[in-house]
Amino acid sequence: MIATVDSCTEARPGAPVGTVRTAACLMPAVCESVSTMRHFTVGVARQWGMPDEVDEAVGLIVTELVANAVRHSGSRDVAVVVTVYESELTASVSDSGQWCSRPDPPDPPRESATSGRGLLLVDAYADSVTFDRSPHGTRVTARVALPSHGSGT
Repeated sequence: MIATVDSCTEARPGAPVGTVRTAACLMPAVCESVSTMRHFTVGVARQWGMPDEVDEAVGLIVTELVANAVRHSGSRDVAVVVTVYESELTASVSDSGQWCSRPDPPDPPRESATSGRGLLLVDAYADSVTFDRSPHGTRVTARVALPSHGSGT
């Protein structure tokens, strides 16, 4: 299921009304969904006129987060919601699975390791990342600041 919405909204009382763009994609939590959701996200960002560096960042972020949901959550489905408002693009990946918590942070991956760097990459490309866990699943939200268009001063 794929949906896109453009709407005008008032973010906070007294703030100017602006356009919020939102696109969502829901797929089975299987390996094939990782590349499909990456292509969906990058395509949406391009359709919205995002700069190349934002397309690339959000593509990598969604790839890693969806891959983690597919691999570790046990969820039947995974969802991606992409939103642009004002100077920020937000990508949220949600699942309905139950993650196992680790008592200690994992050791950094070895140089020769072929996996284990996903969240490190997400942290490197996103301006902020939040994790919301509940009995109903997990949502990871990554925010990417949009480059400002200088005022010419």
